[in-house]
Amino acid sequence: MAKGEAVLVALTRVRKVHSLATAAKETGLSHPLLLKHLKALGTAPLSGSTSLAKWVLDADKLASISNKVRRLVIFKSVQNELEATDLQLELLLEENLLIPAVDSSDIAAVWDIQVIRSQLEKWISAAEDVPEGSATWERSLKTRIRCRVSLSEILEVISEGQLRTGLLEGQHRLSHLLLHRNDLDRLFPGGMLQAELDDETLSNSTSLSECGRRLGLRNHEDLLALVQDGHLLATQMLNPRNNNLLLRVSELHALLFHEKFIVLSAIAKTRKQHANAVRVLLQQESVSEFSDGGKQCGPIYDRLTVEHML
Repeated sequence: MAKGEAVLVALTRVRKVHSLATAAKETGLSHPLLLKHLKALGTAPLSGSTSLAKWVLDADKLASISNKVRRLVIFKSVQNELEATDLQLELLLEENLLIPAVDSSDIAAVWDIQVIRSQLEKWISAAEDVPEGSATWERSLKTRIRCRVSLSEILEVISEGQLRTGLLEGQHRLSHLLLHRNDLDRLFPGGMLQAELDDETLSNSTSLSECGRRLGLRNHEDLLALVQDGHLLATQMLNPRNNNLLLRVSELHALLFHEKFIVLSAIAKTRKQHANAVRVLLQQESVSEFSDGGKQCGPIYDRLTVEHML
């Protein structure tokens, strides 16, 4: 460049500070939510004023935290992302599986949405496709009750690859997660809901298979599912000859089951009709087989519903 030559200069304005309005526009957040997030991140306005009209923030500081601000979400957004039930969220919080990014006594807790998505992916990444109505899978909330384990214990064995997980077609959220029963019974063998029987009562009990025959239920998988879900109480014991696990049902618990449910063959016998004719009649009256969470448990019906129909 020679002396005296003209130089063209383009002036560029660089923002040094933001008002509340321009900061909200920069981050895409509403004024109240922006203030909440900035306070949660420990970022104070330059002015130090509580008046929104005088609120000023350093532009460089806003730029350095804007991505993190956008990732912070409130409790409802976490629930929407996970599509979790209220109870599942309460358990996740209670068992420290859902830790807020910022949790202060003077501000509502907020979470990092990227962390939430990462946790969800870890829990469901290996999930298999499960056919509708499969009896070999169950939901996590039922597992907590049936196996008497915490949600954190369940998610821990999932993360370790010890527990198979599944999802029905088109579902991909925590509330939809299914767990394989065989793995659960292997990992938590002492958790099945049982009846505590004394020696005399136990001596008068029958095997699960024999109890099923007397009740009119011959499918062993249906019987086992009823025991696992707590609808038919049974006692676990070892066969002294081969150490195989046996399930025994007392007369009392068989009677309690009989008072609550009625099987198709018993309805047919009462009406003196063929079972197929009774099934058609029940369908016409919109009486469905008993199911637990959409899972069929065999040809059994709620006794009160059937007796009201008859």
